Amino acid sequence: MGRAEFVRADIRTPFIAKVIRNGHVDTVVHAAAASYAPRSGGRATLKELNVMGAIQLFAACQKAPSVRRVVLKSTSEVYGASPRDPVMFSEESSARRPPGDGFARDSMDIEGYARGLARRRP
Repeated sequence: MGRAEFVRADIRTPFIAKVIRNGHVDTVVHAAAASYAPRSGGRATLKELNVMGAIQLFAACQKAPSVRRVVLKSTSEVYGASPRDPVMFSEESSARRPPGDGFARDSMDIEGYARGLARRRP
């Protein structure tokens, strides 16, 4: 992996900021959004893992001067699905009814926070 290092850490805690800052991290790859609820906690726990974790991670990236790139894994679920939608979506297409809850909504929120980070730290 060259100079790349895999770090397993709970991104919902402030510890992630120390990992990024002390490691002089230049690229962060966030691929940890869960699509199913853990056995305990259900939807609330899933939202905390996904959305609150991403907020904490992006805040840590914003504060660390060494971070130059953030790569975010997304999902096609952000397009939504409705019987009124076209069979094929293009990049210019949008869902007639955007997702309102669940993993798809979390993914849309996370992408929005990533765009906010990009505006603050181009």
